[in-house]
Amino acid sequence: MSLIIDFLLLAASGAACFYCWVLSKRLKALTETKNGLTTGIAALSRSAEEMQSAISNSKTATNSNAHELSALIEASDKKIAALQELVQQISDISTQAVDETEAAAKGLVDTLSPQIQAARESAKLLLDSLDKA
Repeated sequence: MSLIIDFLLLAASGAACFYCWVLSKRLKALTETKNGLTTGIAALSRSAEEMQSAISNSKTATNSNAHELSALIEASDKKIAALQELVQQISDISTQAVDETEAAAKGLVDTLSPQIQAARESAKLLLDSLDKA
């Protein structure tokens, strides 16, 4: 009977060892899963922080660019008004120059027409006198 009890104790010890081995495997798998999840969560947390930093930097840059652009638009609006005034002045000056040029040309025609007519008559008289001679 002692032999049966020893065999039963040996079988119970083997079953306990096998059960401990299975529990050890499960514990390792759970630990690996826990470490894997921890690593994944840490990576996601770092990515979220980097994205927040990038968004903050882009907001700052956007605000800075918006202020610069606003200042440039205001300056260009002021220059547009000045340019329109200059274009109007140039238009007025060119109209005045055309009027003065036309008046001067008319004055020259009026002044030179009688003289040209007298020169033609003199040339005609000279030709007539040359033909007679």
